[in-house]
Amino acid sequence: MNLGLGGMSAARGQADEEFFGSAYDQRVILRLVPYIKPYMPLVIVSLVSMLVYTFTLVAVPWLIQWGIDNPIKNGMEAFGRGESLDEHIRLLNILFAVFVINALTNWGTNYL
Repeated sequence: MNLGLGGMSAARGQADEEFFGSAYDQRVILRLVPYIKPYMPLVIVSLVSMLVYTFTLVAVPWLIQWGIDNPIKNGMEAFGRGESLDEHIRLLNILFAVFVINALTNWGTNYL
């Protein structure tokens, strides 16, 4: 018998939260705190690493656009005029450093 899209779900009018409980329960989190305390330094490092990784991950498209529009485009024009490319290379090194930080924080988030 085909019951349609909702045939295998909870009863009509009953949300998943009512059936399984809410996704976040503060009492459960507070009960876990004593187990986390011995590992608090690693938890803090992991949380900071996760925040830095998220920031650098979100910044990557903007940095690529900025790197193409500024150092690469202006560097090619400067190269055509025979000027020094030191400043443009320094800016691209900053872009590379952000990618390295992204990779390191990704490792820290996953393996610490």
